[in-house]
Amino acid sequence: MFPAKDPAGPWSEAIWLPFEGIDPSLYWEGGKACIVNNRAPNEPPRYDGLRAIWVQEYDWRAGRMVGPSTQIVNGGVDLATKPVWIEGPHLLRHDEYAI
Repeated sequence: MFPAKDPAGPWSEAIWLPFEGIDPSLYWEGGKACIVNNRAPNEPPRYDGLRAIWVQEYDWRAGRMVGPSTQIVNGGVDLATKPVWIEGPHLLRHDEYAI
């Protein structure tokens, strides 16, 4: 991540986000941030390429993860189709839901 007060810059030096996995996405709400990302599921994968989506609170002021990481999706909608490499997770606010 490259923090900046203005998206046009200047930016700071790179800050490595302290989590496992790939494809991080920041979700902001009420002054708090969470990192949503892709990594291995919390159980042995049932087939090659099975991945999970995880979310964990991120203290952006201290640059550290807070509390437990929670698996929110394991593999996709229909595991019978053996979806692989679910990627690019994002959460967005819609009414009272984060989707």
